[in-house]
Amino acid sequence: MNFAQMVRQNRTDLNIGVRELARRADCSPTMVAHMESGVSMPGYELTVRLAEELDLPVDRLLIETGFVPRDARPRTAFEAELMRRVRKLSRADQERLLKSGALGKGEA
Repeated sequence: MNFAQMVRQNRTDLNIGVRELARRADCSPTMVAHMESGVSMPGYELTVRLAEELDLPVDRLLIETGFVPRDARPRTAFEAELMRRVRKLSRADQERLLKSGALGKGEA
């Protein structure tokens, strides 16, 4: 399923109209219609807001819009489970986890 299909499917599954999604995601209804028809792709910030409003994994939408390379997907079942659990955390809990150092320092 591509980006346009994901947005339309989840919006309709959640019973959210185009205008309501536009209001929630802080964009125009025309933009929503263009994204769902594949005419336009959103910027990074709008992609993140759409993921939140449509209860979609933000990493999946970022991959579908090209902001994250496709090979960034988890390579093992363990990585997939870890990503699934982290996605379920609130944004504040995700930030606390990252700041705690429990996930390592990352690459500089």
